[in-house]
Amino acid sequence: ILDDLKVVRSQGRGSGSRLAVYDLGENPAESKDVIGEHAAFAGWAEQELRRRDFLAPITRKVRADPSIESRLKMLGYVE
Repeated sequence: ILDDLKVVRSQGRGSGSRLAVYDLGENPAESKDVIGEHAAFAGWAEQELRRRDFLAPITRKVRADPSIESRLKMLGYVE
């Protein structure tokens, strides 16, 4: 059953984010948050998000100033 659940963190106003768990196994078109139905999902969802965030590859790259980058290339620090 856990394979069919999708954990989502939605940004709320003011106090921060809120967790939602959607059961995609029942009906993928139906977007129904199941945390209210099963309180145990809240703790599991938080752990799942932490694990997913920890295992996610770093996708953001920072672009350096071109003059600094050329100097670093000249010195052999950057390829």
